[in-house]
Amino acid sequence: MSKKLFFRLFVAAIVLGGLTSILTSCGRAAAHQRPPAPAVTVAPVERKEIVEWAEFTGRSEAVESVEVRPRVSGHIQQVRFQSGQMVKKGEVLFLIDPRWYQADHDRRQAELEQATAHLENARREAERTAQLPRLLCWRRKRPWSPPSWISNTPRSARRLMVG
Repeated sequence: MSKKLFFRLFVAAIVLGGLTSILTSCGRAAAHQRPPAPAVTVAPVERKEIVEWAEFTGRSEAVESVEVRPRVSGHIQQVRFQSGQMVKKGEVLFLIDPRWYQADHDRRQAELEQATAHLENARREAERTAQLPRLLCWRRKRPWSPPSWISNTPRSARRLMVG
């Protein structure tokens, strides 16, 4: 008996499913209609010459290039060429401020004069010191040693004394 009951319920479910699908599909006929075509504007064809062009991003590099390096450093006082101008080898391109070099030259000149003065002073002192042992021969208990000012003389003056 349970098979009969099961079979009846199964048939009833199939019939009920078929009826619901038929009833629900009746309203879909109106939903499947196509929409009307959109409005379109039309223009006449014109004949023109078109210039074709394309824009690209990239880098360009010269075939030949020259690197300009100064022989000395300093502040640029004057530029003696224009960008893109043809220049020749050995031509002066920049004028560098000479004040820095003049100050350095003057400082070294003063050092030379100072060393020369030290040298002259050392020569005079050496001449005087050379005569001193003969004059003070009674005090010969210790061997003679050069005066302390010679060790305080700058190296540049001592080099000039030797030479």
